[in-house]
Amino acid sequence: MTREVCVHLAKSVYQVWPESKFAALGAFIFLRFISSANVAPEIVDVTVPRDDGGVICRGLMVIAEVMQNLANNILFAKEAHMLCLNDFSGVNICPCLKGKLLVLGMRSGSIVTSTFTPKSSIPAHPI
Repeated sequence: MTREVCVHLAKSVYQVWPESKFAALGAFIFLRFISSANVAPEIVDVTVPRDDGGVICRGLMVIAEVMQNLANNILFAKEAHMLCLNDFSGVNICPCLKGKLLVLGMRSGSIVTSTFTPKSSIPAHPI
């Protein structure tokens, strides 16, 4: 069922913004499933200590932010303290894209190459 929803989403986005098909798919998967469990682990029955002044919760938020940028194929540009993670993101965007292809039931083939260049900022979309 989830694969069918993802395929429908990818096809619908492709009709309007062909270059954003994989970013939209990644955003859907990460925002709806992975990031929500990461920033609120109690929804999946994981207990996180709350007596640390919020350090663990902030760390989980940063992890979710990095994962979301991977899903959207973008690097950090606006937050100076996150720029140091761009090297990590650049290396891992390609494997993330391969994972999205697997969700769609596609083979990576020539679509994903080791020379994939992530976007440095969020692209402007027509209204």
